[in-house]
Amino acid sequence: MKSFFHKRLLLLGTGLALGAAVNTYAQTGVNDSTVLKDIITVYGQKQNTIIQNTIIPDTAPISVPDAAGLVARLPGTGMNDNGRLSSQVQYRGLFGPRLNIRINGQAIAPGGPGWMDPPLHYAPVPLIRRIEVDRGISPVSDGPGLGGGVNVVLKKTEFTDDPGFTPDYDVALTADSVDNGVSVGGIAGLSNDTLRFNVLYALEDGGDTKFPGGTIAGTSYHRLVYGVSTGVKTGHHEFGLSVRKQETGDTGNPPFPMDIHAFDSEFIDLTYKGDFSGLDVRARFGLADISH
Repeated sequence: MKSFFHKRLLLLGTGLALGAAVNTYAQTGVNDSTVLKDIITVYGQKQNTIIQNTIIPDTAPISVPDAAGLVARLPGTGMNDNGRLSSQVQYRGLFGPRLNIRINGQAIAPGGPGWMDPPLHYAPVPLIRRIEVDRGISPVSDGPGLGGGVNVVLKKTEFTDDPGFTPDYDVALTADSVDNGVSVGGIAGLSNDTLRFNVLYALEDGGDTKFPGGTIAGTSYHRLVYGVSTGVKTGHHEFGLSVRKQETGDTGNPPFPMDIHAFDSEFIDLTYKGDFSGLDVRARFGLADISH
């Protein structure tokens, strides 16, 4: 009887020992197994993210009078072709008031129905120095917008380092055979280290667009812009003033059941930049009067 009891006790102890060994092996096998784990090590250097693209018309000319055609060349952008002078910029599916579009940093609200005169309508290509396009979300300091922003910088004379006045001019001229169109404009002025002044002028005029099968009626356009820009620099302070007058005449909009008969608009832009012991202060005041 005692021998049978000892045998059962020995078998029970052996079974418990084997079970513990198997359990330990299983846990060790799962934890140490490299089959169920992938370790990927990546070596590299973070690249600088492009937050803004700059378009210079002198190096990327276009054959259409609308500045939206310049912006549409960038990745992620497009153009809603709504007429010769009424196209809208599209950026990653957003367009219209969802984008923050400015001219010299000034936001312009269209004055016609259905955005017949989007903001870039007031930026003739012959007067454009460059176009700045924000990649991603436009900075809050530039104004409201759901997506990227577009800022058109118009031509003007710049301050020099010499007290003597230096003449400056920048003129552009293009002609199109497809509509017998002509585009001419630019600036001319004087500047020194404390004062700058220039006049600006742009005229764009074209007839109906021609194609091998005939003529597309209602595609003519006419836009005239003129004005002045001046600035004063004294010490660490700089003041600027720009006044523009724009007259848009009969312009066709084939995609819509309405054409432009007349837009009569005036723009005033006041700017200030100052340095107060390392504190950079910038201020801007804009006024737009658009009659349709």
